[in-house]
Amino acid sequence: MLFLLISAFLTSYLLINKKDMLYYKTTIFKRALRIILPVFAVCLITYIISKINGFENINKLQEITLSITKDVKCFNNISLIKVFTIPITCLFKITTDFNMVFWMLPILYKGFFISVILSFLVEKLKPKKAVIILIIATIIVRMLIDNTLVLFPIGTLIAYLYIAIKNNTIKISYNRTISIVTKIISIILLIIGLYLGSVPYNNNFDGYYSVLKQIPNLSYTTAHVIGAILVLSSVMCLENVKKILNMKPLEKLGRFSFSIYLLHFPLQCSLGAWIFIQAYELTLSYIKALFVTIPIYFTLLLIFSFLFQKFIAEKTEKLNKKIVSKIITD
Repeated sequence: MLFLLISAFLTSYLLINKKDMLYYKTTIFKRALRIILPVFAVCLITYIISKINGFENINKLQEITLSITKDVKCFNNISLIKVFTIPITCLFKITTDFNMVFWMLPILYKGFFISVILSFLVEKLKPKKAVIILIIATIIVRMLIDNTLVLFPIGTLIAYLYIAIKNNTIKISYNRTISIVTKIISIILLIIGLYLGSVPYNNNFDGYYSVLKQIPNLSYTTAHVIGAILVLSSVMCLENVKKILNMKPLEKLGRFSFSIYLLHFPLQCSLGAWIFIQAYELTLSYIKALFVTIPIYFTLLLIFSFLFQKFIAEKTEKLNKKIVSKIITD
């Protein structure tokens, strides 16, 4: 959910700052290809892995762990035809074929247009009118469309407020006391946000989450949405946290976050599963195997994501720019 909210924030932040109609057009045209081409590459990689039995260790893994792989069905319906169809259909229809994380792509694509439209509507308005419009849009999306898509008008609202405060369009007077109180509240909200964001996907509010049973009709989706909003909002108020996130290594990591997102699941279910099984057979200990697997898996994930970004995502982005430039100029 945080990924969706950050996407909405960044989209709106760039559009509201630019205030350029050509930039709006190029952004809209680029969006589909920016998803379709990398997804096609991931589908092709997944298809090849399946053909060389790269996911065979999932069955062994199911016998010794309660991992999410126990519910994996996305590798059961892999076909060459779907390699070409899934990258397009995933923009409009929720699917978990080939990759469990593909379910988020239609939400990401539809939500993008919500943020674009709202950014266009509020970019030249006075803060009071803009905030009212964005709050009304949030209520409408929540009531009429989708609980998850509500992250996009909220992301636009956070982006608008951040820009307005930064440009002194909205003036906030600070003193030492207010600054300290703001930090304390932000830290508390950050902790609550991380707590809500970690709620299990099976709606099992036991153990650490038993207190949430007191909230009627609370689902893990709602908890994750609220958690994402609290995390991003609190981070925007914590200068030390922003400085850490703005460090060059983390900025570089952020550039291929989408590659990490697309690759982590097939890599986890193939190479990650194989490493875990090998470690488990050597140590006969779940914990020891886990400690061996985690650093190796994440190191390999970063390496493969970097390579994917450099040789696939960046190449497709250049192709994307050429196609969009030709469409717009024609």
